[in-house]
Amino acid sequence: MPNATDHPPSNSSKVSPKDEGKIYRVGTLTYTKAALFSLCTWLLWGDFCFMLMETAAPAVLQVNLNALGAPNWVLGLALSSIPGVLNMTVCPASSYYSDRFRSRWGRRIPFLFIATIPLTFFLVMLGFSNQIGEWLHGAINGGFSKTAVIIAVMCVLVFFFQLFNMVVASVYYYLFNDVVPAEVLARFMSLFRIVGVLAGAVFNWFFLKYAVSHMTEVFLIAAGLYGTFFLMMCWKVKEGKYPPPPAVEEGRNSLLIGIKTFMKESFTSRFYWLFFLTNTCYALFCVAGTFGILQARSIGVSLEFVGKTVAVAAIAGAAMMYPAAIIADRQHPLRVLIWATIAVICVQPIWLVFLFYDFSPAVTHAIFIGITVISTAVVSLYSAAELPMYMRILPKSRYGQFSSANAMVRSLAVIFGGLILGFMLDRLALVFDTKDYCYRFVPIWAILSMLGSLYFLRRLYATWVKMGGAKSYCPPLFEQDEEAIASFHQKSTE
Repeated sequence: MPNATDHPPSNSSKVSPKDEGKIYRVGTLTYTKAALFSLCTWLLWGDFCFMLMETAAPAVLQVNLNALGAPNWVLGLALSSIPGVLNMTVCPASSYYSDRFRSRWGRRIPFLFIATIPLTFFLVMLGFSNQIGEWLHGAINGGFSKTAVIIAVMCVLVFFFQLFNMVVASVYYYLFNDVVPAEVLARFMSLFRIVGVLAGAVFNWFFLKYAVSHMTEVFLIAAGLYGTFFLMMCWKVKEGKYPPPPAVEEGRNSLLIGIKTFMKESFTSRFYWLFFLTNTCYALFCVAGTFGILQARSIGVSLEFVGKTVAVAAIAGAAMMYPAAIIADRQHPLRVLIWATIAVICVQPIWLVFLFYDFSPAVTHAIFIGITVISTAVVSLYSAAELPMYMRILPKSRYGQFSSANAMVRSLAVIFGGLILGFMLDRLALVFDTKDYCYRFVPIWAILSMLGSLYFLRRLYATWVKMGGAKSYCPPLFEQDEEAIASFHQKSTE
């Protein structure tokens, strides 16, 4: 990366604004404009490949498991509960240790590099899950049907894929807070969200219609792009030096001490619990997306039409993210999240019209387009403020730890939420004779989840205001650590 350096004090005085232009700093790293552009390019390109893979895997699995006749509780298990269990276990461990890890390559990149290789391997294996299932069915010659074996193979491969994906999905986000200068962080996060949306748009427009007919090819393309370019991103992005890790209690059993420290620091503050519960309810809202494609098909919308509509709406939503990030910067992300949550709640009831009426295909398509576009717009506003809110609320010294604690609480809800929603839909399917009619009830789940999120978000905001708000807020319990980090970075740049 040109002109990006982990600078020693002796060199900082040699940097001339006249010669180099504006200098950007984060921790012990300095960037010229060219180096900052290079950093953002590699991070955003890695994000594009990562989000393309993240979009492809659950969408392809959703329609293929449904095509195989898997019950809805299996979809909830594979796409919500399994990731939720791993999010509760793998993410806290990788987050806790990456916060405290120190190496010549940094504290985040080693975790990303090591996890990407097996993740790519199991993504390829998912592409061949039908063939593996057919081979196993012939090999075991047991009393199971071929379809049941294929479904079981998919679930097992999903487990191993998500095992490594959870490491990448958590630590990658922490890297931004370590290497992107604070003065451009909100704008970078908006570009990050835009790139993620565009990756989803590319998949939905070009590949979703082949999710069943060409499952293997779709997975191979996603694995090839992700594996190649994400590893290149790990090679190109440079981390700086960090202050000594937070002290932990000494003892023989480091694992138990680590767990004790993690639990004590993360879950003893009412303020952080309000933060966790706000995001947990939003995660339950996202569980509804597990059945989003099936919900669309239940009202008579084809898979190809869903893909193209979502792609166009996503591009429109992406165009709104940068202005939304500016609003979040000026008004504070917490305030923006409150209005975005209210907007999401107002949009969801429109879906319920399909519980009472079956419209002509033209009218159905028009309503679907309208709701999708509006929903994408308000979710874009929410997304533009969500991660900046994390970075403004959580202690920097333990950003990964608290992000993973948040993920633990969210995941516990998602584990049961995915199964509960799946079982509820299975029960509703027995009540109504019309095929797939049960999926029209999914918006009710989404509405209730967002109402819960709004309740906890309002209480979080009120507490944040009492603690100083935008002018003087400091993460509770860790004020001294935050001051020590600021002092370390100041000494490194003098």
